[in-house]
Amino acid sequence: MLLNKKIMEKTFMAFSSVFVLYAFVSCSNPSWSGDTAVLPQDENATDIIPEANVSSITVKELSSPLPQDFIRGFDASYVDYYEENNLVYTDSKGTVRDFFVILKEKGVNTVRLRLWVEPAKGKEEASDSGVTGDNDLARTVGMAQRAKKAGLKVLLDFHYSDYWADPGKQIIPSSWREIADSDKMAEQISSYTKEVLEIMKTLNVLPDYVQVGNEIDSGILTQKSFGKTADSAVSGSSSGENFAKYIQAGCSAVREVDSSIKIILHVTNRKAATILNKLSSCDWDIAGLSYYPWEKSHGTIQSLKDNIKSIKNGGKEVMVVESSMYWNYGSYAEDCTSLQNARNNLINPETKEVYDDLSLKTLTVEGTEYNIVEGTLQNQVNVLRHIMEETNLSGGTGFFVWGADMPGVWKYSMFSLKGRAFDSLNLFSL
Repeated sequence: MLLNKKIMEKTFMAFSSVFVLYAFVSCSNPSWSGDTAVLPQDENATDIIPEANVSSITVKELSSPLPQDFIRGFDASYVDYYEENNLVYTDSKGTVRDFFVILKEKGVNTVRLRLWVEPAKGKEEASDSGVTGDNDLARTVGMAQRAKKAGLKVLLDFHYSDYWADPGKQIIPSSWREIADSDKMAEQISSYTKEVLEIMKTLNVLPDYVQVGNEIDSGILTQKSFGKTADSAVSGSSSGENFAKYIQAGCSAVREVDSSIKIILHVTNRKAATILNKLSSCDWDIAGLSYYPWEKSHGTIQSLKDNIKSIKNGGKEVMVVESSMYWNYGSYAEDCTSLQNARNNLINPETKEVYDDLSLKTLTVEGTEYNIVEGTLQNQVNVLRHIMEETNLSGGTGFFVWGADMPGVWKYSMFSLKGRAFDSLNLFSL
C-alpha cells in the first residue's frame, strides 16, 4: 500500500477536525444559540481591515444572470491549517459558523482542495518556514468531509508533488524518485491516484471534480529536486513523450474509480491552447485556467475570453479554477511592475478602456511612476466580478477564487485578521 495504515488512521481522525473549531470557541467562553456562537470581544485584539466601514462594499448585479449550474468556486485549502493554529472564522456579523457553512450561505457551491504527497518533506527540502497549509491526505479529506456536509461539491487538486506545483516547478515526490522508467512512473501515478480516490470513496467524500496536475504548462514531474532537472527517461516535460503518458495515467485512474467524476486539466491562461493541444489524445473533460490580472503573461480579459471560446469550440468545457485580486499591497514590497500589469490587463473588452468602476492610483517609487489599480476591498470585488462575468459570457462554466481563505493582511483574502468574513463574499450570491 502506498498510503500505509498510519495514513489511513490519520485520515479517519481528520473527521474530528470539524470539532476543532468549536473546541477552540469553547475556551473563549462564547454565548451559544443553536449551532452558532458569538465570541466575546477582545479589546486588545486588532482586526486589520482596509476600509473604515466594511459594510459599505457593494456588489453590483451582473449584466446577464449566471446559469443555475454555474460553478461558484472557492479554494479552501488553507482553512484547516489556520483553525489548527487558533483562527476562528466568523460571518460578517462576528457569528462563529463552520467555515464551509459560511461559504454555502454566501452562494459558493464548490470548494477546491489541493493535495500533496508528503508535504512535510516538501517544506523541509524547500527550507520553507512560511505558511503552506501542509495539505496531506488527512487534512484534505477532513475538509472534504466538512464541505460535503455543508452541501458543497468538491474539486480535488492533485499536485503530484510534496510541494507547490506550478509552471516554474514540478518536483517529483521524494518517495517516487528511485523510479527510473517512465512506464513504472505512469503506474505510480495511476496507483497513487486510485488509492487516494478509493479511500475517499470508502469515507463517502468522493470528489465531484479531479484535477490531474496543477498548472502543467511546463509538464509534470519534471524535477528530481529543487533546481535539479529530472532524468529524461522519467521527466514529464511538456516537450516530451512522457507528458501525455503521465496525464493519461492519472485520467484513467480517475475513470476506473468513478466514471462520473469530471476530470480537469489545469494550465495558465498564457499557454492554454498550446499545452492542451499536446494532450488532445488524453481522456479529460474540462480545461481549468489560472487567470491573475497582475501576471503580464496571463494577458488581458479579452485574451481570457478568446481562450475560453476557443477551447469551448474545440468541444471541451472551461472553468477559471484560480483567480484573485489584491485589496492590500502593504508597503509596495511587491514588484510595482506587477501592480501596473493589473492596470494594463483589466481592460473592458467592450470599451477598450480600464473598467470604469475601478479606482486608479499613481505610485511614485524611487522616482518611477506606476499607474495601478488601487488596493481596496471594493476594487477587489469589482475585479473578481468582472472576471466571473466575462468567463460566463464567453461560455465558461465556472470560476474559483484562490487565497481568499487566508486571513487579514494577506493581499487576496476575503476574511479579516480575526477571521471575520468581508461582505465581498456576496459576490458568490449574484
